[in-house]
Amino acid sequence: MYTVGGDAVKVLEAFTYANGESAEQFYVVASKFKEYCTPLHSTVLERFLFCQHAQTTGATIDQYVTRQRHLAKTCNFMDEDTMTRDHIVFTMSRRTS
Repeated sequence: MYTVGGDAVKVLEAFTYANGESAEQFYVVASKFKEYCTPLHSTVLERFLFCQHAQTTGATIDQYVTRQRHLAKTCNFMDEDTMTRDHIVFTMSRRTS
């Protein structure tokens, strides 16, 4: 573990362990590092990115719809398909006005 550097060792030393877990168990330590390194999910940020995305020049409608569907998956929408459809309709209206 000490080959990863001092910062990682400090993080390792700050981990807390439940009953039956220890720093000697590789899968436990690996899981804790994965949790530590995974960024927090921000629904507001994900929805902002969804709303800001527009069809780029040269992108087909299929590419645009696929990208919007991908972005919608992390937005916690109650109905991803409706939100995706509405966004496409609203952005297409602005582009043709």
